[in-house]
Amino acid sequence: MGRGVTVAASPEPAWIVPAPDHPPNEPPARVAQAHSLATRSLADVTAQEVDFLWTGRIPYGKLTVIAGDPDVGKSYLSMAIAAAVTLGARLPDDDRDRPPADVLIASYEDDAEDTLRPRADRLGVDPSRVTIIEGTTGPDGKIRPFCAADVDLLAAELDRLNNPRLLIIDPVAAWVGGGVDTYRDNEVRAALEGMRRLAAERDIAVVLVMHLRKSAASNALARLSGSGAYGQLVRSALLAGRDPDDDSRCALAHIKHNLSAKQSTIGYRIDHLGLTWTGVVRDLDGERLAGHDPDDQRSALGEAEEFLASMLDAGPRSAGDILTDANRAGIAEKTLRRARKLLGVTSSKAGFAGGWQWSLPEDGQGAP
Repeated sequence: MGRGVTVAASPEPAWIVPAPDHPPNEPPARVAQAHSLATRSLADVTAQEVDFLWTGRIPYGKLTVIAGDPDVGKSYLSMAIAAAVTLGARLPDDDRDRPPADVLIASYEDDAEDTLRPRADRLGVDPSRVTIIEGTTGPDGKIRPFCAADVDLLAAELDRLNNPRLLIIDPVAAWVGGGVDTYRDNEVRAALEGMRRLAAERDIAVVLVMHLRKSAASNALARLSGSGAYGQLVRSALLAGRDPDDDSRCALAHIKHNLSAKQSTIGYRIDHLGLTWTGVVRDLDGERLAGHDPDDQRSALGEAEEFLASMLDAGPRSAGDILTDANRAGIAEKTLRRARKLLGVTSSKAGFAGGWQWSLPEDGQGAP
């Protein structure tokens, strides 16, 4: 290192580079650090109990996921929850009364006129308490999609409302934005951090609706689509699905519960009348709804093949990211590499300084 230069990670204070006429026997002046570690003593922290919009299932001030395969009614479920909030009505398996409150909905797949409003009417929603976020307006007057970068604008909207208690983002992958790789933990965490802080500061419940990945996984939570950071950051996760033995029966199961005991699975039915809660279901849990049959004898290698094929369906991916996600899904590296060989997955360098990428064969067929 040159004279007067220190490494950024060094615990020693930074130094000013001495001027040419600086006395040789005197140390350079110290420079104040631009950043410092923010800390506080645990003795100064006041313990607080977590409050819930839906007891045990949807906490205020935190992020919650509702996940499921297509056509199980995830959006309908979120609207049914919104209905209870706007009316001050009780949700199933919950004995607490709450005053009517305001709801915000950012929907990227359903139109307000032909889908959201008809559903809301069937469910008895108070429409005067629901705000639909249609996007953001720029200086040119054009409406652009509402995304993770717009948390400050969302905060201003919360200030305008009388009693906002619930925000629904459906689906969360669309809100995170096209510039974020939803399979990279660091990018997903960065995108969600602003919303996580806003939820805590304003004490509102945030429900993120998302899909399940097609590939198998070691447990229901690992089936959440995209990066494992989704399942790690949310404090509660609910999985919607169909009874594998009776396709007409649907249920909502509690698959992650950091802030409460695991709650009962709740049945529901969707028909021309809307969504009807059918009460506690004793014989279904998240694992069965996710397709994990305890009597399933499918091999670990077959699971790894399905996982790898799903990861590479959309194109080449970083080998390091794949190995990381496989580990979170409970797939051993040795098993994953065997699956790679069976599928004929190829490996190539991503540019001069890039890392290794895996991709499926161009003809889509695995090795013989």
